[in-house]
Amino acid sequence: LFVNDGHVLAFDVEKEPEFCWGALWCTLIGIGQILGGVLLCVVSASMLSTVGLNLISEGISDCIEGVVGMIKGTFSWAQWLLGKVISLAISVLSFGLCKGWKWLTKGSSITTT
Repeated sequence: LFVNDGHVLAFDVEKEPEFCWGALWCTLIGIGQILGGVLLCVVSASMLSTVGLNLISEGISDCIEGVVGMIKGTFSWAQWLLGKVISLAISVLSFGLCKGWKWLTKGSSITTT
């Protein structure tokens, strides 16, 4: 804790983090996704509510990631895009599997009657 010249090193002054504009834009994109998802759920008379709810959850995720980026002072668009691609791929795959399962069960009920 003592430095060579005799004074006590109580804390280390680091560079103050700069405001991250990319994180702010990510947060604004997330807010837009939330508003779009709510509008889609309301206007489509719940026909596209699955897509709307997915937009809302992705928007919340983007808002959280943007706020964390603003707090830390760092944000990576490449990392955000990679996470977004993985999330959307999982959503599309699960949507396709769900629709396929419904189609298979509906088809099997038709053939048994």
